[in-house]
Amino acid sequence: MPDVIFEKRDNGVALITLNRPDSLNAMGGDLMPLLAQHLDESRWDNTVRCVVLTGAGRAFCAGGDVKNMAAQGGRESDGKRSPAASFAYGVDELRESQRRTSYTLHTMPKPTIAMVNGHAVGAGLSLALACDIRIASDRAKFGTVFRNVGFSGDFGGSYFLQRLVGNERARLLYFTGQILEAPEAERIGMVSKVVYGGRVNHRQWPGPRLCSYEREPQPRRDDRSADAPRTGGAEHAAVRHDPGPPGGSARLRRKANTDLQRSIGQRWKPGPSAASKSRYTTRASGS
Repeated sequence: MPDVIFEKRDNGVALITLNRPDSLNAMGGDLMPLLAQHLDESRWDNTVRCVVLTGAGRAFCAGGDVKNMAAQGGRESDGKRSPAASFAYGVDELRESQRRTSYTLHTMPKPTIAMVNGHAVGAGLSLALACDIRIASDRAKFGTVFRNVGFSGDFGGSYFLQRLVGNERARLLYFTGQILEAPEAERIGMVSKVVYGGRVNHRQWPGPRLCSYEREPQPRRDDRSADAPRTGGAEHAAVRHDPGPPGGSARLRRKANTDLQRSIGQRWKPGPSAASKSRYTTRASGS
């Protein structure tokens, strides 16, 4: 089985499942490259209306794979690179991974939902915080825990957390590494909703109204009966001014991204639209 399972449902939901249950879905193996690939595919696929991120087994994501990082560090210190060069290379890789995962989740022009069962800690918590909405089972646990390994935090967690729970509480959670139960996380605003009595999945709250928006069909003017109002009252005005499907404004998202760009250390450039790609292809072909 792949380290990330990707499913596109008929109702417009793209379900992404982190699939390393033996390591509590830690960020090792092919998990991060596959996650980045599927997020990019979901971003540009017009049939995808909502992205749901969850984890297989007993955890959502346990963060960095410490054992794997230690082994990789040993391989890179075999004389091929200097310690400084190895460190710089590792930082660049980390920044690119953050840009393609947590940053993409945050800037996705579609609703993103984290379905959290079990632990979401360290960088795994950051992934959940990058989503628009976090739905957790009553058995879920949340923690920054970076202090336990001497790290300051990554994947944008410090940016997201202070905007959800406030500066003071975010600093307290980072300084102490406290583990929060799901009800407490909901109380302080870290979690959007707690589901009691078992695992939470994509079929539960908030349901298809958010994940797959469909406007109710309106009768054509010619099909209206003679008794139907034609001048247009408040009901018809509401139809005319329908705000359209949820998903957020791309303009507002871009406006809120400056601080996050600094946090991750990369400058984000939006990908080309289908129209711009078509124009470029036309010019390149000379037609």
